[in-house]
Amino acid sequence: MNIVVRESKNDVDAYVAMIMASRIMLNPGLVIALATGNTTKSLYQVFADMVKFTGLKTQELQGLAVDEYWGLQENDSIGCFTRLKNAFVDAGILKRSSLFGPLTMGASTCESVCEKYDVLIRKMGGIDLQILGVGNNGHLGFNEPGTPFASTTHRVSLSQGTRMVLSEKYHKSSFSQIPEEGITMGLGTIMLSREIVLLIKGEQKASIAKRLISDPVTEAIPASILQVHPCCTVVLDREAARLI
Repeated sequence: MNIVVRESKNDVDAYVAMIMASRIMLNPGLVIALATGNTTKSLYQVFADMVKFTGLKTQELQGLAVDEYWGLQENDSIGCFTRLKNAFVDAGILKRSSLFGPLTMGASTCESVCEKYDVLIRKMGGIDLQILGVGNNGHLGFNEPGTPFASTTHRVSLSQGTRMVLSEKYHKSSFSQIPEEGITMGLGTIMLSREIVLLIKGEQKASIAKRLISDPVTEAIPASILQVHPCCTVVLDREAARLI
């Protein structure tokens, strides 16, 4: 595990955007898995600006959503796919036909979606670069503490806390409109990625940053499995790194 500490959140974004750009230059057909959330939102804007400024060729790039809320329509504003579409397709980085997520699998059951998504990843030759954030409890994607390290793409029940955050963030008039389940790449799926970059920002993430880097590898801290990945870089700002 390679640890990189940058001064600010903006510096973290710039550093990771450079990694993304350099990998695409080396492999124009890169398969990249993309987490959504507050940690990566600003990164994707920085990367879009970099592509526009440098003229980096991304026509062959292929993108995958790390996770998704089950039961949504493909264009629902809550959806992870929609957020990636806004960040990459609308910005001219990815073709719409080159962005994939659980909601694009065309399957009617959650189980068949999970199976088809894993098959798709294998057909694409695997994931070259995985971009991740981490939750305060160490979760990756929707892989909460206790998720088996060998897990593949699977269905998860969303906690009431997660659903409350979504309800407030998207101003849904009824809590019943918020999905109760999600689909996520499993920890086993994530660990098969050839390269992983984990972003950690802010003082509120300092405790989990220390634990995932220094504590023994355990399913109680899903992100701790990254310690044994052969090519993983953790990029932190100064606040997140204060306990390391």
